[in-house]
Amino acid sequence: PIRDLETIGEELRLKDEEQLIQHIDKLDRTVNRGGDKKLKPE
Repeated sequence: PIRDLETIGEELRLKDEEQLIQHIDKLDRTVNRGGDKKLKPE
């Protein structure tokens, strides 16, 4: 049913958001430690 499709879509969106947050956190840690200078925000 459509309700199931909406639920699946929402769960996929939340998982994508969670992965993006983890990736951003990892990049922040790398930049703050002076790792890759190319990743440093301007």
